[in-house]
Formats: sequence, structure tokens, C-alpha cells
Amino acid sequence: MIYRHRQQDKFILIWFAVVYVFFTIVSNKDWRYVTPLFPAVAIAAATLMISLGEKIQKEWKKPRVNIVKKHLVKVTSAILIATMAGAMVYSVHDTYSFTIKSYVNTGIKNSTIYVCNNIEENKSIMLLSPFNTFNKDMVQFFLWTESDRDTKILQYPSQAIDTYVPDFNLDEFTQQCRQNNVQYIIFNEHGGATKPYYPYDNSTLNLRQIYEQLHSSENFSKINIEQTFGDEPNRTFIISFTG
Repeated sequence: MIYRHRQQDKFILIWFAVVYVFFTIVSNKDWRYVTPLFPAVAIAAATLMISLGEKIQKEWKKPRVNIVKKHLVKVTSAILIATMAGAMVYSVHDTYSFTIKSYVNTGIKNSTIYVCNNIEENKSIMLLSPFNTFNKDMVQFFLWTESDRDTKILQYPSQAIDTYVPDFNLDEFTQQCRQNNVQYIIFNEHGGATKPYYPYDNSTLNLRQIYEQLHSSENFSKINIEQTFGDEPNRTFIISFTG
């Protein structure tokens, strides 16, 4: 792309460089943060393929081309087509393999369906200690698939715990549950609800500590099997606010 010296090519290069450099510098890294690079890479790859195709077509249409050069153009065309097909197959396979490998059954879908089927009118849902694969947007999505667009969803703390250091305040949390007429609290065991108790990111706080505070306050129900979803150590629990 550089050799063409076109304005649009420079834009693509700047797009790629800015996103790549920025997310290389930041400390909190995750593959999803570089998704803005994908369109730039796709456009660059498509531009390269089109450019090569045009060159091959130009050579083929020349009035006087010797036999060797014509065969060379055919071979080059075949290699180009095979490369494109191979890249597409590899991309699909790689994406599928990555999805299967990184898939974690947190139970958030089934827990949302349970809440949707049992929540009372004018009651709301509170997500406790949200993070990248467990947040109110995901619950909202599954509620919408169940045709529920009225139930209010909140989360505490308001920012994801894998982005900001969590600060759990029982009095504040209980007050928010009362003010927002919360019926169900949904939370994830975040890597382990039994020993060893895995702390939330950038803190010493863990699920066990939070649950003990909730239980001792007598404003929340206990964890039970019927309201437990997903696979250990990434299960999702539902408890009721009784205060």
C-alpha cells in the first residue's frame, strides 16, 4: 500500500498504527480491544489482492506476450486464488477454534431466563461485581430475547471490576437495592467460590468475603442449587433481596 502513495492508503496505515500503538501501551490488555484493527487489516488485504489482480489482468491483455509469460500469468493467478481461498478457510477455522477454546459457560443466559420467568411486576435486577464477560448489557440482551424490555437492570459497582479497583460497601449496596425495588441479585463466582478464594482484579476482595457480608446482614437469601447456573469455577448465582 505504501508504494501507491494514495491518500486513502495513508489513512489506513495511520488507522492501524494509532490503534496498535495505543493498545500496546495500555496496561489492561484484552484481544477485544484491538477489534478496531480488523476493518483496517481487511481493507489493506483486499487492496493488495485487487492490485495484484489488476496487474495480472494487464499483463494478460497485452497483445504480444510470449508463451512462457502467459503460463507464468496463469500460475500467478492460480496462486492468488488459492491464497485467497486458503486465507478465508484458515480465518474461519482459527475463529472457530478460538471461540471453542475461550468459551466459558458462566450460566448468565440460563440465570437471566430464570429471573425473567420469576420476577414480579415493577421489580428490578441487580448485578453484583460485573466484569467483561458478566455485565448488565449481557443480561439486557438475554432479557430482550425473552421479550422482556421493561425490567430495570442495575449493577454494583457501576464500573467493571476488571477495569477499576472494586470497592464493596454493604450499606450502600443495600440502600441501592431498596431504592430500586430490587428482587434478584445476580453474581458470578469469578474463578472460585470455594478455597482458594480468587480475589477480584487489582484487589484483595473476593466473592466469599462479599457473600459473608450479604448473609450476615439478613437482607438477602442464601445460595441454593435451584438458583445456580453454569460450570464451576464460573458459575452464576441468584439470591433474593429480602430487606
